[in-house]
Amino acid sequence: MALSLNLSSLEETHALGMLLGKNMPEHACIFLQGELGAGKTTLVKSIVKGMGVEDTVLSPSYPIMHSYSTPRGELVHLDLYRLDHGCDFYSMGLSDQMGFVSWLVEWPEKGAYDWLSPDLVCEFVLESGSRRVELIAHSPMGENLLQLL
Repeated sequence: MALSLNLSSLEETHALGMLLGKNMPEHACIFLQGELGAGKTTLVKSIVKGMGVEDTVLSPSYPIMHSYSTPRGELVHLDLYRLDHGCDFYSMGLSDQMGFVSWLVEWPEKGAYDWLSPDLVCEFVLESGSRRVELIAHSPMGENLLQLL
């Protein structure tokens, strides 16, 4: 199951993220892909806010990871952009959290596919000055999330 949405403004990206966050089930995994500046981090910030986090949501580009406590449990946001040789969940201390937290992963092609199975992939496409996001369900949980949009 897939859904394609044109996002013509930051407000539309924010609204999508809030909706995803409000409906994101516990232990869900969302991968966000696309070129730099496509809107991945903007969407993540809104998803986190939609999950009920009132703290400031920062991009984890330099620390690579931020964790947030939400009303539905722990949420881990990874940004793997700066990793040159892939992501080793064991050496990063993340293997113990697999199956017990929700995940938002930017740049998952840098190794997350080796360790996690996404429920939903958000693929950002920039073309002719417009922004489109392809939402692709990879599990029944992802399909349920898409049906709520």
